[in-house]
Amino acid sequence: MKPIIIILLMLGLILNVRADADHFVLNIKVVDNDTLKPVENAKVVVSFSPGGKLGGASINKEGATDANGSVVIEGDSIFEMRVGAKKEGWYWSGLTAPNHVPDAKGKYYPKSKQDIILKIRKIKNPIPMYAKRIELISPENGKKIGYDFKVGDWVTPHGKGKTADMFILSELSQRGPRDFDHTILISFPNEHDGIKEIFYDTLSEFKSDYLAPEQGYQASWKYIRSRRPDEGEKGNVNRNRNYLLRVRTNADKSGKIESANYVKIYGEIPRFSYYFNPTPNDRNLEFDPAKNLFDEILRDELVTDP
Repeated sequence: MKPIIIILLMLGLILNVRADADHFVLNIKVVDNDTLKPVENAKVVVSFSPGGKLGGASINKEGATDANGSVVIEGDSIFEMRVGAKKEGWYWSGLTAPNHVPDAKGKYYPKSKQDIILKIRKIKNPIPMYAKRIELISPENGKKIGYDFKVGDWVTPHGKGKTADMFILSELSQRGPRDFDHTILISFPNEHDGIKEIFYDTLSEFKSDYLAPEQGYQASWKYIRSRRPDEGEKGNVNRNRNYLLRVRTNADKSGKIESANYVKIYGEIPRFSYYFNPTPNDRNLEFDPAKNLFDEILRDELVTDP
Protein backbone atom coordinates (compact mmCIF):
# COMPACT_ATOMS: atom_id res chain seq x y z
CA MET A 1 0.00 0.00 0.00
CA LYS A 2 2.90 2.36 0.84
CA PRO A 3 4.29 2.37 -2.75
CA ILE A 4 0.89 3.48 -4.06
CA ILE A 5 0.72 6.32 -1.49
CA ILE A 6 4.24 7.43 -2.42
CA ILE A 7 3.34 7.46 -6.13
CA LEU A 8 0.22 9.49 -5.43
CA LEU A 9 2.21 12.00 -3.36
CA MET A 10 4.76 12.32 -6.17
CA LEU A 11 2.00 12.90 -8.73
CA GLY A 12 0.55 15.55 -6.44
CA LEU A 13 3.89 17.32 -6.28
CA ILE A 14 4.24 17.20 -10.07
CA LEU A 15 0.75 18.59 -10.57
CA ASN A 16 1.43 21.38 -8.07
CA VAL A 17 4.60 22.30 -9.96
CA ARG A 18 2.79 22.28 -13.29
CA ALA A 19 -0.01 24.38 -11.77
CA ASP A 20 2.39 27.30 -11.29
CA ALA A 21 1.73 29.01 -14.59
CA ASP A 22 3.92 31.85 -15.84
CA HIS A 23 2.55 35.12 -17.16
CA PHE A 24 3.23 35.98 -20.79
CA VAL A 25 2.88 39.21 -22.74
CA LEU A 26 2.77 38.59 -26.48
CA ASN A 27 3.31 41.55 -28.80
CA ILE A 28 1.94 40.12 -32.05
CA LYS A 29 2.28 41.75 -35.45
CA VAL A 30 0.30 40.37 -38.40
CA VAL A 31 1.67 41.06 -41.88
CA ASP A 32 0.82 40.03 -45.42
CA ASN A 33 2.95 37.06 -46.47
CA ASP A 34 3.90 38.50 -49.87
CA THR A 35 4.30 42.24 -49.19
CA LEU A 36 5.14 42.12 -45.45
CA LYS A 37 2.79 45.09 -45.02
CA PRO A 38 0.81 45.21 -41.76
CA VAL A 39 -2.70 43.79 -41.80
CA GLU A 40 -5.18 45.91 -39.86
CA ASN A 41 -8.21 44.49 -38.07
CA ALA A 42 -7.05 40.88 -38.24
CA LYS A 43 -8.55 38.65 -35.57
CA VAL A 44 -5.81 37.14 -33.42
CA VAL A 45 -6.44 34.26 -31.01
CA VAL A 46 -3.98 32.95 -28.43
CA SER A 47 -4.55 29.66 -26.63
CA PHE A 48 -3.19 29.70 -23.05
CA SER A 49 -3.08 26.78 -20.58
CA PRO A 50 -3.31 28.40 -17.13
CA GLY A 51 -3.16 25.13 -15.18
CA GLY A 52 -4.56 25.07 -11.66
CA LYS A 53 -7.98 23.46 -11.44
CA LEU A 54 -8.15 23.47 -15.24
CA GLY A 55 -5.03 21.29 -15.54
CA GLY A 56 -3.87 21.45 -19.14
CA ALA A 57 -7.15 22.83 -20.47
CA SER A 58 -6.88 25.81 -22.80
CA ILE A 59 -8.36 29.27 -22.54
CA ASN A 60 -8.53 31.39 -25.69
CA LYS A 61 -7.95 35.13 -25.62
CA GLU A 62 -8.67 37.33 -28.63
CA GLY A 63 -7.70 40.70 -29.99
CA ALA A 64 -7.77 42.74 -33.19
CA THR A 65 -4.74 44.31 -34.84
CA ASP A 66 -4.38 48.09 -35.12
CA ALA A 67 -3.27 50.13 -38.14
CA ASN A 68 0.28 48.86 -37.61
CA GLY A 69 -0.90 45.25 -37.66
CA SER A 70 -0.12 44.94 -33.96
CA VAL A 71 -1.99 43.65 -30.92
CA VAL A 72 -0.88 42.75 -27.39
CA ILE A 73 -2.42 39.66 -25.80
CA GLU A 74 -1.37 38.37 -22.40
CA GLY A 75 -2.22 35.45 -20.18
CA ASP A 76 -0.95 32.66 -17.92
CA SER A 77 0.25 29.34 -19.30
CA ILE A 78 2.06 26.22 -18.18
CA PHE A 79 2.56 25.04 -21.77
CA GLU A 80 3.58 26.60 -25.07
CA MET A 81 0.97 28.85 -26.63
CA ARG A 82 -0.80 28.55 -29.94
CA VAL A 83 -1.15 31.82 -31.85
CA GLY A 84 -3.47 32.16 -34.86
CA ALA A 85 -4.71 34.98 -37.07
CA LYS A 86 -7.48 35.35 -39.66
CA LYS A 87 -9.12 38.12 -41.60
CA GLU A 88 -11.74 38.11 -44.32
CA GLY A 89 -9.89 37.79 -47.60
CA TRP A 90 -6.91 36.00 -46.03
CA TYR A 91 -6.24 32.40 -45.05
CA TRP A 92 -5.84 31.41 -41.41
CA SER A 93 -2.25 31.15 -40.25
CA GLY A 94 -0.80 30.00 -36.95
CA LEU A 95 2.37 29.30 -35.01
CA THR A 96 3.48 28.06 -31.61
CA ALA A 97 5.03 30.45 -29.09
CA PRO A 98 7.39 28.81 -26.55
CA ASN A 99 6.78 29.13 -22.84
CA HIS A 100 10.40 28.41 -21.82
CA VAL A 101 13.69 28.93 -23.65
CA PRO A 102 17.26 27.91 -22.69
CA ASP A 103 19.96 30.36 -21.64
CA ALA A 104 23.66 30.03 -22.52
CA LYS A 105 24.12 27.35 -19.85
CA GLY A 106 21.16 25.30 -21.01
CA LYS A 107 18.93 26.30 -18.12
CA TYR A 108 15.34 26.97 -19.13
CA TYR A 109 13.48 30.09 -18.04
CA PRO A 110 10.09 31.63 -18.96
CA LYS A 111 10.11 33.83 -22.02
CA SER A 112 7.69 36.28 -20.44
CA LYS A 113 7.71 38.95 -23.15
CA GLN A 114 7.72 37.95 -26.80
CA ASP A 115 7.63 39.81 -30.11
CA ILE A 116 5.90 37.66 -32.70
CA ILE A 117 5.51 38.27 -36.43
CA LEU A 118 2.75 36.21 -38.00
CA LYS A 119 2.42 36.11 -41.79
CA ILE A 120 -0.97 35.50 -43.38
CA ARG A 121 -1.65 34.76 -47.06
CA LYS A 122 -4.29 36.38 -49.22
CA ILE A 123 -7.13 34.43 -50.78
CA LYS A 124 -6.57 35.18 -54.46
CA ASN A 125 -8.34 32.87 -56.90
CA PRO A 126 -9.58 29.58 -55.43
CA ILE A 127 -11.03 27.30 -58.11
CA PRO A 128 -12.88 23.98 -58.39
CA MET A 129 -10.63 20.93 -58.62
CA TYR A 130 -10.73 17.18 -58.33
CA ALA A 131 -9.38 16.76 -54.79
CA LYS A 132 -9.14 13.55 -52.85
CA ARG A 133 -7.26 11.89 -49.98
CA ILE A 134 -6.00 8.43 -50.95
CA GLU A 135 -3.80 5.57 -49.87
CA LEU A 136 -2.15 4.37 -53.04
CA ILE A 137 -1.97 0.61 -52.52
CA SER A 138 -1.23 -1.07 -55.83
CA PRO A 139 -3.72 -3.79 -56.80
CA GLU A 140 -0.89 -5.89 -58.26
CA ASN A 141 2.61 -6.22 -56.84
CA GLY A 142 5.43 -5.83 -59.35
CA LYS A 143 3.26 -4.50 -62.20
CA LYS A 144 3.14 -0.96 -63.61
CA ILE A 145 -0.44 0.32 -63.30
CA GLY A 146 -1.93 3.66 -64.30
CA TYR A 147 -3.88 6.02 -62.02
CA ASP A 148 -6.47 8.54 -63.28
CA PHE A 149 -6.63 11.73 -61.18
CA LYS A 150 -9.83 12.98 -62.79
CA VAL A 151 -11.73 9.76 -62.14
CA GLY A 152 -9.93 9.11 -58.86
CA ASP A 153 -9.21 5.44 -59.52
CA TRP A 154 -6.85 2.99 -61.15
CA VAL A 155 -7.30 2.60 -64.90
CA THR A 156 -9.16 -0.40 -66.26
CA PRO A 157 -9.12 -3.33 -65.64
CA HIS A 158 -8.10 -2.48 -62.06
CA GLY A 159 -10.53 0.39 -61.64
CA LYS A 160 -12.81 2.88 -63.39
CA GLY A 161 -10.04 5.16 -64.63
CA LYS A 162 -9.80 5.96 -68.34
CA THR A 163 -6.60 7.99 -68.68
CA ALA A 164 -3.32 7.08 -67.00
CA ASP A 165 -1.98 10.30 -65.52
CA MET A 166 0.89 8.49 -63.80
CA PHE A 167 2.17 4.95 -63.53
CA ILE A 168 2.79 3.20 -60.24
CA LEU A 169 5.14 0.23 -59.97
CA SER A 170 4.98 -1.09 -56.42
CA GLU A 171 7.34 -3.86 -55.30
CA LEU A 172 6.79 -5.15 -51.78
CA SER A 173 8.73 -7.99 -50.19
CA GLN A 174 7.12 -8.75 -46.84
CA ARG A 175 8.98 -11.23 -44.65
CA GLY A 176 7.23 -10.33 -41.42
CA PRO A 177 5.28 -7.50 -39.70
CA ARG A 178 8.48 -5.49 -39.14
CA ASP A 179 10.65 -7.07 -41.80
CA PHE A 180 10.09 -5.80 -45.35
CA ASP A 181 11.42 -3.99 -48.43
CA HIS A 182 9.08 -1.65 -50.30
CA THR A 183 9.70 0.55 -53.33
CA ILE A 184 7.22 2.58 -55.37
CA LEU A 185 8.38 3.87 -58.73
CA ILE A 186 6.34 6.73 -60.17
CA SER A 187 6.62 7.34 -63.91
CA PHE A 188 4.50 8.92 -66.62
CA PRO A 189 3.04 8.11 -70.04
CA ASN A 190 4.15 11.31 -71.82
CA GLU A 191 7.68 12.52 -72.50
CA HIS A 192 7.26 15.91 -70.86
CA ASP A 193 5.16 14.79 -67.89
CA GLY A 194 6.96 14.88 -64.58
CA ILE A 195 7.12 15.25 -60.81
CA LYS A 196 8.81 17.82 -58.61
CA GLU A 197 9.44 17.46 -54.88
CA ILE A 198 8.83 20.57 -52.83
CA PHE A 199 8.91 21.66 -49.20
CA TYR A 200 6.63 24.36 -47.81
CA ASP A 201 7.62 26.23 -44.65
CA THR A 202 4.50 28.37 -44.55
CA LEU A 203 2.33 28.38 -41.43
CA SER A 204 -0.79 29.11 -43.46
CA GLU A 205 -3.64 26.68 -44.04
CA PHE A 206 -2.91 27.33 -47.75
CA LYS A 207 0.51 25.71 -48.05
CA SER A 208 1.40 25.58 -51.73
CA ASP A 209 2.51 28.10 -54.32
CA TYR A 210 -0.36 29.91 -56.01
CA LEU A 211 0.90 28.76 -59.43
CA ALA A 212 2.65 25.55 -60.45
CA PRO A 213 6.13 26.17 -61.93
CA GLU A 214 6.59 25.71 -65.66
CA GLN A 215 9.97 23.97 -65.34
CA GLY A 216 11.87 21.67 -62.99
CA TYR A 217 9.91 18.42 -63.31
CA GLN A 218 11.70 15.08 -63.46
CA ALA A 219 10.57 12.00 -65.37
CA SER A 220 10.30 9.62 -62.40
CA TRP A 221 10.45 9.32 -58.64
CA LYS A 222 11.16 6.36 -56.36
CA TYR A 223 9.85 5.90 -52.83
CA ILE A 224 12.10 3.59 -50.79
CA ARG A 225 11.33 2.10 -47.40
CA SER A 226 12.82 -0.96 -45.73
CA ARG A 227 12.98 -2.45 -42.27
CA ARG A 228 14.85 -5.23 -40.49
CA PRO A 229 13.93 -6.55 -37.02
CA ASP A 230 17.19 -5.41 -35.41
CA GLU A 231 18.20 -2.52 -37.68
CA GLY A 232 15.26 -0.14 -37.67
CA GLU A 233 13.82 1.61 -40.70
CA LYS A 234 15.71 2.99 -43.69
CA GLY A 235 14.75 4.77 -46.92
CA ASN A 236 13.98 8.21 -48.31
CA VAL A 237 10.63 8.82 -46.63
CA ASN A 238 10.10 12.46 -45.59
CA ARG A 239 6.80 13.41 -43.95
CA ASN A 240 7.44 17.11 -44.67
CA ARG A 241 7.75 16.56 -48.42
CA ASN A 242 5.07 17.48 -50.96
CA TYR A 243 4.95 17.13 -54.74
CA LEU A 244 3.88 18.96 -57.88
CA LEU A 245 3.07 17.07 -61.08
CA ARG A 246 2.67 17.97 -64.72
CA VAL A 247 0.49 15.43 -66.55
CA ARG A 248 -1.38 14.96 -69.86
CA THR A 249 1.40 16.96 -71.48
CA ASN A 250 1.57 17.69 -75.20
CA ALA A 251 4.60 19.39 -76.75
CA ASP A 252 5.66 20.42 -80.23
CA LYS A 253 8.71 19.00 -82.01
CA SER A 254 11.02 21.47 -80.30
CA GLY A 255 9.78 20.42 -76.86
CA LYS A 256 7.72 23.54 -76.20
CA ILE A 257 4.72 22.68 -74.01
CA GLU A 258 1.45 23.21 -75.87
CA SER A 259 -0.89 21.87 -73.21
CA ALA A 260 -0.62 20.24 -69.78
CA ASN A 261 -2.52 19.73 -66.56
CA TYR A 262 -1.11 20.41 -63.13
CA VAL A 263 -1.49 18.55 -59.85
CA LYS A 264 -0.34 19.23 -56.31
CA ILE A 265 0.14 16.55 -53.68
CA TYR A 266 0.14 17.25 -49.95
CA GLY A 267 1.90 14.54 -47.95
CA GLU A 268 4.27 11.67 -48.54
CA ILE A 269 3.61 8.78 -50.87
CA PRO A 270 1.72 6.45 -50.62
CA ARG A 271 -0.75 8.29 -48.31
CA PHE A 272 -1.53 11.78 -49.55
CA SER A 273 -4.10 14.30 -50.73
CA TYR A 274 -4.04 15.33 -54.37
CA TYR A 275 -5.53 18.29 -56.23
CA PHE A 276 -6.02 17.95 -59.99
CA ASN A 277 -6.68 21.12 -62.00
CA PRO A 278 -8.75 19.91 -64.98
CA THR A 279 -8.21 23.01 -67.13
CA PRO A 280 -5.30 22.56 -69.57
CA ASN A 281 -2.50 25.11 -69.18
CA ASP A 282 -4.02 26.54 -66.01
CA ARG A 283 -1.26 26.42 -63.38
CA ASN A 284 -3.50 27.64 -60.56
CA LEU A 285 -3.03 25.49 -57.41
CA GLU A 286 -5.46 27.36 -55.14
CA PHE A 287 -8.36 25.01 -54.38
CA ASP A 288 -11.84 26.00 -53.21
CA PRO A 289 -12.85 23.25 -50.72
CA ALA A 290 -16.53 24.09 -51.29
CA LYS A 291 -16.21 23.23 -55.00
CA ASN A 292 -14.78 19.74 -55.16
CA LEU A 293 -15.49 18.36 -58.65
CA PHE A 294 -15.96 14.80 -57.42
CA ASP A 295 -19.70 14.11 -57.31
CA GLU A 296 -19.35 11.42 -54.68
CA ILE A 297 -16.53 11.03 -52.18
CA LEU A 298 -16.13 8.99 -49.02
CA ARG A 299 -15.75 10.77 -45.71
CA ASP A 300 -12.17 9.60 -45.18
CA GLU A 301 -11.30 10.78 -48.70
CA LEU A 302 -12.62 14.31 -48.15
CA VAL A 303 -10.15 17.16 -48.57
CA THR A 304 -10.74 20.35 -46.58
CA ASP A 305 -7.45 22.24 -47.04
CA PRO A 306 -7.28 24.76 -49.89
